[in-house]
Amino acid sequence: TDLTLYEIAKAETIEVSPDEFRDKLTEYQNRVGKDKINQKNANNIVRNLHDNMLFDKIFGFLYENSDKKVEKAVSLS
Repeated sequence: TDLTLYEIAKAETIEVSPDEFRDKLTEYQNRVGKDKINQKNANNIVRNLHDNMLFDKIFGFLYENSDKKVEKAVSLS
């Protein structure tokens, strides 16, 4: 699935700008505390944060470009 999402991002030139990433990283640091982020987990945090932002943009793109026919609502209760 990830490979396909990356391929969509590349084909549609969907990217996370440095400013967007910086803002979201600052927001994350403020929420969890900079002291919780260390060298050991920083790379994973950066990669996961970037990927989540990118995937959000891809899913937004797919939704905006989909055929949005609304079927009758289904109740699960």
